[in-house]
Amino acid sequence: MFLTFISTNKSLRKLRNNIYGLKVFKKGLYILGILSLFIGSILSAYTPASPPDCKPEIFSSKVPVKFELDANGNKKMDAAALASLGFATTCDGSAIKYSSDPAILTCADLTRTSIKFIADNSHPNPIAVTFTVPTDVVTDAAGNIYVADGYGCSIRKMATDGTVTAFAGSTGACGYADGKGTAAQFNVVYGITIDLLGNLYVVDDNDRVRKITPDGTTTTLAGSGENKTEDGTGAAASFHDPHGITIDADGNLYITQNDFLIRKVTPSGVVTTITPPPSVSGLNTPIGITVDAAGNLYVTDYSSAIKKIAPDSTITTIAGHVGSGFTDGTGAAASFNLPKGIIMDKDGNLYVTDSQNNAIRKITPSGVVTTLPLTMASTGAKATLNNPIGIKIDPSGNLIVVDSDNERIVRITTSGELTVIAGNGELGSRNGNTNDPPMLGGVSFEIVPISVVSSANTTAAPGGKPTLISFPLNATVCVGGKIEFAAIPASGTIVNSIQWQVNGINVGTNDLNYADSNFQEGDKVTCTVADNSSCTVPQTSDPTIVHIIPSPEIVFNGNPTIPLGGGVTLDPEIDGDIKALRWSPAIGLNSITLKNPVAHPSVTTTYYLTVTSSAGCETTLGVTVNVITPINIPNTFTPNGDGINDLWIIKDLANYPDCVVDIFNRYGQTLFHSRGYGKPWDGAYNGTRLPPGTYYYMITLQAGIKPVSGWIAILQ
Repeated sequence: MFLTFISTNKSLRKLRNNIYGLKVFKKGLYILGILSLFIGSILSAYTPASPPDCKPEIFSSKVPVKFELDANGNKKMDAAALASLGFATTCDGSAIKYSSDPAILTCADLTRTSIKFIADNSHPNPIAVTFTVPTDVVTDAAGNIYVADGYGCSIRKMATDGTVTAFAGSTGACGYADGKGTAAQFNVVYGITIDLLGNLYVVDDNDRVRKITPDGTTTTLAGSGENKTEDGTGAAASFHDPHGITIDADGNLYITQNDFLIRKVTPSGVVTTITPPPSVSGLNTPIGITVDAAGNLYVTDYSSAIKKIAPDSTITTIAGHVGSGFTDGTGAAASFNLPKGIIMDKDGNLYVTDSQNNAIRKITPSGVVTTLPLTMASTGAKATLNNPIGIKIDPSGNLIVVDSDNERIVRITTSGELTVIAGNGELGSRNGNTNDPPMLGGVSFEIVPISVVSSANTTAAPGGKPTLISFPLNATVCVGGKIEFAAIPASGTIVNSIQWQVNGINVGTNDLNYADSNFQEGDKVTCTVADNSSCTVPQTSDPTIVHIIPSPEIVFNGNPTIPLGGGVTLDPEIDGDIKALRWSPAIGLNSITLKNPVAHPSVTTTYYLTVTSSAGCETTLGVTVNVITPINIPNTFTPNGDGINDLWIIKDLANYPDCVVDIFNRYGQTLFHSRGYGKPWDGAYNGTRLPPGTYYYMITLQAGIKPVSGWIAILQ
């Protein structure tokens, strides 16, 4: 049984990242989870006495330990080297891991007289609370925490006194049943939210929405259990792999689905689909979801972008872009890697669990994305996450995060200080108290005296400082301009190790030349050179200060729209010491050198304004003048094959070559989709002629112009 449990544990970890994925993964993970939980329940039937807890006691050398660098000027602190520093013992005989700081000695350490010797016996507490792939979390007004224990198929409650219990569902008893407390059954649990009265709402792998009252009574609010999308009331509705869930001030629930749709559930269980088909919405497996006071929804999806859905179903991207990355910035300049959980604070800031970057990202109301610098609240040491998923905010304004691959729940302040609430990395279903530490043992260290010598037991005399030159001279450029640096070693100096730094941070390569176009005003550039083969003392240049000349600023108040034959005065706001300006293209403009020319384009045109400052810095920004040509859309045609009026012809769409035409039936199913309308609709779907009746169209002429919609009737 022990070997079976270990195999199950590894399999759970391998499949964990597919927790929001396809059914084929769920089934395998479900079976493995049942095996793990069955064995875990046997093991948890016996609660051991509190084990001893002690850090290592170190016995170290009191006389200097000599270390000789190799021919390349390095000495790795391997097991033998660490053993020469000392050893440690523990009160419980637990395993000890040794290390040192630094882990490698180099020529820079020739004058070092001591080293930090570290002994670590940290190990999981056998009586601590454990979870089985937790997925989401929520807090009530009193500060109690409710955990969706994903493959534990249950809701666990962490009371404010630290007591952890099974609140709804029985760990390991996966299935479907309404009832009170552990009499209820859930399948793999994905999302959880809470209303103002303390009722919990959960979506699970039963493809249903479940309601749990404060006394632990579970009922089914909506869903038939069939894996499909169908609107209706209560059990007449169906869901397709529901994932995330949130609730607005009126008690309406909003749920993300694996078929790229967003569903709304009223307090009375009326279910509707609020987003158009994915070919129109652009959603790609939406996962996390939250809502603001104005009714705007915010979702994460597999495109690695953060999207906003307005009450009128308009969808925009507020941060990130299609494609993975890990970059802070504003709007599309930022990047994410499979963001999952999302929540908004009282000030309108969004917090996102960036799962594959193992980070918590903050998005301000203006779209500025930053990464929280995580540190352990107890020690100040760097803290790490492993596949964070669910995220909520507690009554004190702290973030409560599901650190899924670490099998733990953590609290993170908005400044990044992390505290482990419960869980220690082990898979299981053990209840208990969060005041029992997740881990036992800890880290001890001592400072041990050492001496470091080169391979020849001698140190070459230091050379002089290198000299830096820059182009342009004085390292002065416009914003985004390139500055090239060259380091000239002192005469007679042998150099084979080169390290450039900007503001003390290593940059560049092992080369005497360095260039960049992303400098900021006041950056300090230095270059350090050395001869590692003889352990020459490294020499650092005097710093060169970078100066950035601000570029002119241009702001346009939106893109104007005019009728065909009309005109508009272009009115940019320009800030800076402007020497010259010019517009392009010239077509349709009465002047290319005036600040406010009049534009009379015959087709939609983007005009670019380039302004030049007295220092020669340029800024270019475009404004698009949208030209609307009237379109006449017929609302009937007779596709009967007689050669007369067989096609739905819209001649005016020839003026909109990038238009998008979509036709739906009354159920919202897409029957026809075309980018550009070079081939008119023939009244067929997948080659089969549709019956007479009324159908509905949506025509997007171009970006920035409101789509045109209406009905079209097919007649005999």
